[in-house]
Amino acid sequence: MGTRMNFFRDDSQSIRTMLQMEEITASEKKAKILVVDDDPMFCRMMQRIASMKGISVVTISSFAEAQGLDAREFDVAILDYMLDQQGTGLDVASNLSGDMYTTPVILVSHTSNIPGTRQWPASVREFIHKNFGPYVILDAAIEAFDIANLQRDISKKMM
Repeated sequence: MGTRMNFFRDDSQSIRTMLQMEEITASEKKAKILVVDDDPMFCRMMQRIASMKGISVVTISSFAEAQGLDAREFDVAILDYMLDQQGTGLDVASNLSGDMYTTPVILVSHTSNIPGTRQWPASVREFIHKNFGPYVILDAAIEAFDIANLQRDISKKMM
């Protein structure tokens, strides 16, 4: 079928349990998602599905357009691994300005032929094969957003 790999850099199971107890959802907090993908159909599907959940999506179709973006403007980034001849989604994740560790990245692709995860920036939380479809990808982005919010909330409470 496809590949779905989770790379949360912490105890994601306990965080997921806390999320269920807190009942935090991205639609309640109005997430803003960045989608960088050269496939216009995929971008339209992500926008349409996200809008049904009240989530804002900004789409960019090339590596060049993604240069100089401030990661702090977005809650989650969904990046196509095989973007274009100028760069990959991993390059975009590495080049986004701001604190990308707190802005989670979901990496997507039609190919399963991807480099080892040791080369990936810490911001990459998950790789999902596009065959899983936009609903699964959006759900992963919402989950990453929720976990990042919970981590920030916990950090604030511990201060």
